[in-house]
Amino acid sequence: MNRKMQQLIQLGPIPLDEEMSNELFKMYDELLQMEEPLTLEEVKLIINFFSEDCDDLNWGLLHLIESVALTEKRNIEEYKRLINQCTHKEFREILHSRLENKEKVMLKEQFKITEHVKQMINYIANKEYSKLHTITRIDSSWCNEGETQKEGIESFGEWLKEQLELWSEDEEKEVVIDPFDEKYLEIGDFEEEHVFVTFYPRNKGEELDLWFEIQFTMHENGEFTSEFNVNM
Repeated sequence: MNRKMQQLIQLGPIPLDEEMSNELFKMYDELLQMEEPLTLEEVKLIINFFSEDCDDLNWGLLHLIESVALTEKRNIEEYKRLINQCTHKEFREILHSRLENKEKVMLKEQFKITEHVKQMINYIANKEYSKLHTITRIDSSWCNEGETQKEGIESFGEWLKEQLELWSEDEEKEVVIDPFDEKYLEIGDFEEEHVFVTFYPRNKGEELDLWFEIQFTMHENGEFTSEFNVNM
């Protein structure tokens, strides 16, 4: 727990307007502006800090609460339970409404990301490496000086082909990249315009000693671009 959160908890719930001094208002206003997202445990501690009538600070508190990272279904469900514990009817309803809108956006974006990764992995599984450059970029470390993205992706394809052949020789059986399976996809936090995704490929259902890391950049027009790398 950071210093600002500790001080906010010590200060307690936001008081009524008539009990608010200029100095106290400034203290709350400063403490409510935190850079780090909250944890669910921290939300639980401040969910009932809303004032009955000091809406300027109430909105700051709402925005702080909404900074909580919600990347998994169980996190969202726990957050809903915390919102239900909020005793301020108006802001409880606002939190619920804004969460519903956020869920709709997240589900839409997660679907688009999943479909994009599916296309990428299936190109790789089918050894159609040359098609990758039409839908994604590769980390610049794969491109020698003066090389294009297409050439960098071709280098990746050659490396992966050789790596699979080496594993096949060592194991005395063919080692391949399986087609996409959503079970092995991990979509990380939606951090402003970036989303980090990891895919753990399988060889005939068995785990491989490599994984793909993909960074998505979301744009204002609703589109996104992606860049991937491989790790071992």
